[in-house]
Amino acid sequence: MTIKFAEKKLNFNKKIHSIKFKIILVVIIIVCLSLFTLGYIITKNISSEIKAETHNNNLEIAGIIENKTKEFFQGAEKSLNRVAENYGIRSNNQPDLVAKRKFREEMKNYNYFNAMFFLGTDGTYTVLSNEQNINNDFLQRNYWLKKARNRKEFFWTSTHLDITGGKNTISAVKPVFDYSNNFIGIIGADLSPDNLSEVIKWKIGENGFVYLIDNKAKVIAHTNKKLLEKKLDMSSYLDLNQLFASDDIELFSYNGEEYLLSHIKIDTIGGALMAQVPAAQAYQLIDKIKKIIFISALIIVIILITLLYIFIHRTLIVPILDLNNKLKKTEKGNFDLDFKLDKKDEIADLAKSSGDLINKIKMMIDNIENLSSQVSFSSDNINKATSGLMKSTQSNQKIFDKVKNAADRQENNIEEVHKKIISLNNDIKEIKENNDTLTDSSVLMNEKTAKGEKSIKNVKKQMNIIKEKIDIVSQDIGSLVSLSEDIDNILSIINGIAEQTNLLALNASIEAARAGNAGRGFSVVAEEIRDLSEESRNSAEKISKLIEKIKIETHKAGENMRSGKKELNKGIERVETNSKNYLEINNSLKKVNNVIDKSYQSAADADEAVKDILETMEDISRISQKNADLSSEAQERSEDQLNEIKDIDQQSESLINIVEKLKKLVKSV
Repeated sequence: MTIKFAEKKLNFNKKIHSIKFKIILVVIIIVCLSLFTLGYIITKNISSEIKAETHNNNLEIAGIIENKTKEFFQGAEKSLNRVAENYGIRSNNQPDLVAKRKFREEMKNYNYFNAMFFLGTDGTYTVLSNEQNINNDFLQRNYWLKKARNRKEFFWTSTHLDITGGKNTISAVKPVFDYSNNFIGIIGADLSPDNLSEVIKWKIGENGFVYLIDNKAKVIAHTNKKLLEKKLDMSSYLDLNQLFASDDIELFSYNGEEYLLSHIKIDTIGGALMAQVPAAQAYQLIDKIKKIIFISALIIVIILITLLYIFIHRTLIVPILDLNNKLKKTEKGNFDLDFKLDKKDEIADLAKSSGDLINKIKMMIDNIENLSSQVSFSSDNINKATSGLMKSTQSNQKIFDKVKNAADRQENNIEEVHKKIISLNNDIKEIKENNDTLTDSSVLMNEKTAKGEKSIKNVKKQMNIIKEKIDIVSQDIGSLVSLSEDIDNILSIINGIAEQTNLLALNASIEAARAGNAGRGFSVVAEEIRDLSEESRNSAEKISKLIEKIKIETHKAGENMRSGKKELNKGIERVETNSKNYLEINNSLKKVNNVIDKSYQSAADADEAVKDILETMEDISRISQKNADLSSEAQERSEDQLNEIKDIDQQSESLINIVEKLKKLVKSV
């Protein structure tokens, strides 16, 4: 059981790896891809055509409804104008009664409005509605009055709840003027959503419909009245700006279902008439076409595969199998087969080429048999020659070893001497560098000494100038003391004058008192003079105190000047001493420089001698190294030659083995 299963598995593997299976598989894949690509292109084109046809159909229906809608709005406007132009209302003679009568006539004869009302500027409010529940307090009344007063013409309002508060609607508003052209109020009417829905009622296919939206995407009329009662707001599903910017059909989702939407803008209310169809309804035809294409493609694939199998089996598989059988026979040693086919295609060329190849192989086998005998004879001769050459090479190898060892010892000795000379050279360089450092330091010290000597001379000169200046200042301080004493004498005179002036003023006051009224003015002057003399005396005392302080400070300054002069003289003496020391340092540095120059010259001479020795040692080292390299190279070449001889010997043995194998192979063939 296991053997049969293994045989079945082997046969199955042969089939799936056969050329026949691979060719048929490739053909099937190509045909399937071609048919499915064709189906995709057809489906896509049909989808675009169906979408365009749906759009045209929607627009055609919307166009018909547009005319009816415009007629409805125009009729509503005319109806409201008739009421607003009524004589009874414009004359403002019981406008509420007249308005109600006219409302009743219009609503009876026409089906435009669900409710009509008159709103006067004086608060008059009259309403007539088909509904029972009326919301009289709607918020828009004051806004509409103000807008009508400003615009002075008919207008449509934005969407709002109707007068019953149950449905979305829009209102028509007309301003009313009396015969003196005074604004007296507005005539308004709620558009009937039900009647407007009847106007746009149109079914598109099974589930398509039409509806009307305002400028904020609120639904004000709908084919389905149940949806109208829900007060639909499409602003969350539609972007009106994007919608109005294009005339193409739009695809949008509503409650989990996709719709194809076409629109016609209604400028009267700033909204649009919308015609939409479920996408599934529009694309039903595409699904049918897809099924037809799939079935047709499947049938075509089966037929093509069958025809291709028959064709490939007869024209390709059978000749290849026949050629394969002949090659297997040739493999067993039968070279007398005819490979020609009664065909003129590539398979016949392949069979002919195979026959030519077999004939060439047969000729090659005959030639190999002849050559193998010749190669066997030559290999024996090569073995004999290589044996003698190997012995000679081994003898040379021993001589080269001795030469190389001697060269290595010489190289090591030269290397040791070279290291010691390099060490000596480094020491000399270090001495030379130290001399360079000493020279630089000596030059620097000479410069610093010269600068120091120059600075001491400048200091000495400056200190002499300072001494002269101190002498001058000392003289000035003496003059200042004399002037202070003179000022003190002058102040004594001023004090005496002030005391005398004070006495004179006192006497004048006494005389003025004796004179009575005649001397009163003189008494005032005398009093002023006495005050001035008192102030002069006080000022003189203050100046005297300041002069006393100046004299004290001047005396201290004189003492400090004398002390500074003594210290300055000591400084001049020290500068003289330092100047002599710098001169001695300079002489010592000159002697040191001479010693450094001699040391530097000796180090330079030693350095040149070491360089000459190093160059000589390097020449000896190069020659020694060259000898060692030549010995190594000769030894390596000898080893290479020995290895090559061994390789030749091995190749000869291998060649003999190959010849033996060729003989056996030719005999087996």
